[in-house]
This record gives sequence, C-alpha cells and structure tokens, in this order.
Amino acid sequence: SVLFDDTAVSDVVFGKDGLAEAMRPGAIHLSCSTISPPLADRLEEEHGRRGQHAVSAPLLGSAAMAAAGTLYLATSGPAQAIERLAAVFAALAQKTLVVGERPRHAVVAKLANNFLLFAVTEAIGEALALAEKSGLPRAAMMDLMWETDFGKRIFAVYGRKVLDRAFEPATAPARLAMKDLDLALAQGAASGASMAAAGLLRERLAETIARGWGELEFAAVSLLTDAESGLPVPHGRLSTKGSR
Repeated sequence: SVLFDDTAVSDVVFGKDGLAEAMRPGAIHLSCSTISPPLADRLEEEHGRRGQHAVSAPLLGSAAMAAAGTLYLATSGPAQAIERLAAVFAALAQKTLVVGERPRHAVVAKLANNFLLFAVTEAIGEALALAEKSGLPRAAMMDLMWETDFGKRIFAVYGRKVLDRAFEPATAPARLAMKDLDLALAQGAASGASMAAAGLLRERLAETIARGWGELEFAAVSLLTDAESGLPVPHGRLSTKGSR
C-alpha cells in the first residue's frame, strides 16, 4: 500500500472489507507509506495476530525517480518476509537498505531522513539569501556548494564524527565555529537576510561551549542533543561544566 497518511492506511487496512480481513495467513502487507510509528506497531500486531506479515518500506525519492524505478527504499520487518519481497524491491528501487527487524524501524528512518531534508533545505535557503543580499549571485553560491561536493563532505566527514562521537583532535573547534557563525549572523543583519536557523544554531553552539566542549570539533554540538535526549555522552575530557 502507498497511501497519504495514518487515516488512509487505517481505513484501507482495518476498515470494512479491509486488507487485514482479506489477506490470507502468510501473506505480506508491504506498506510504503510515510506513517507514524504507533500505526506501524498496530500493523505489526494486527497482521501478526492473523498469521500475516507486516513489512515497512517507505519510499525515498521523487516522483520522477519512482517513474524511472530509481527510488531508494528503507525497509524493516521479519527477515523471511523481506527476502520474499526481493523481486518487488528490485522493481521499485535502485537500492534497498534493511534497517531493522520491526516495521516501525523503517518508518522512523523515513521520518528522520525527511527531517534532515527539510533542515538542510532551510539552511541552503538561508545561505543563498545571505549571499544574494550581500551582492553575491545566488547561482555562484550554489555552484560553490555543488563543485566542492559540499553535501558529500558533510556526510563523509562530519556525519562520521557525529556517528562515532569522535570530536578530537579538532580541526574546527566549536569556539571557532561560533566566531564564524557570529560573522555570518552579523552580515545577515547588515544585509537584511533572514537567518532563523542560524540563530537557533548559535544558541546550540553557545550551550555546547558552556558545557565545556568548546575545544572539541564543532560537530560536538550533537553531544548537546544526545545529553538532552538521555543518550550516552562520553566522559573523560567531555565535561558537563556549565550545564543547566
């Protein structure tokens, strides 16, 4: 099923003459919709109660990619059910990544991926606005990001640091990032460019430095999110001095 939201999926699956009642034991419901984790849990429970299987595989990509069969899929569910769907995945996507054993895992992956897309898009917009308001053609700024593999470097270098929580030795410490961000914000104010996300990032960097992490790589701002989320934060040199 590929449906708009939780309501549509619930109606089709659990409504009168819905999928759950129509499917035979052993059948697989492949849900490619972007839905909530609680609904994914319900699909898992209700299909399982009937001897059926629920597999999540939210679509990653555009309509044009779907038409060309070049989507990406993040899938999760019972391993044997995923194996049975190999031919379907091959027809739908150029690559399928198994991210977990429960249907909710792929749903969470899609939500996190979409958040990243939205956040990066906002950041690109602010960068282009700063450039244009300061007299630099926005196309030239975009060319700079494109030609220097900006996105690839972000994930390959800084994404890995965040993943491994490896922020030493620092080549660009948080205190240096704060200086550069302040310069960008000052220019934004002078030129009249709106930089809401940059302002929020400054608050996060300031808190990171206040906790004693100013000499770590600027990507250590992610430690603040870890700490606030109750996730493990490395000890040793990573003090919590100044935390509130």
